[in-house]
Amino acid sequence: MVELFKSNNLVELSWAKIILEDAGIPFFVYDQNINLVEGNIGIFPRRVMVNDEDHERAESVLKEKRLELDDDIQI
Repeated sequence: MVELFKSNNLVELSWAKIILEDAGIPFFVYDQNINLVEGNIGIFPRRVMVNDEDHERAESVLKEKRLELDDDIQI
């Protein structure tokens, strides 16, 4: 497995999980339960991991969805 990205932002992690699930890309989130050690202060980032062969596709899917979000947000 290879790291796709890491984040302390639980909303971003949930969003990525939904996108990856919809795309049928298997993933695993490392360090999800680190909050037991850190006291839920969010100091340690969670790592989203994918299989080596899915890495390029997963990056592409997330990038595409981020661009769609940017297009939808108008200030």
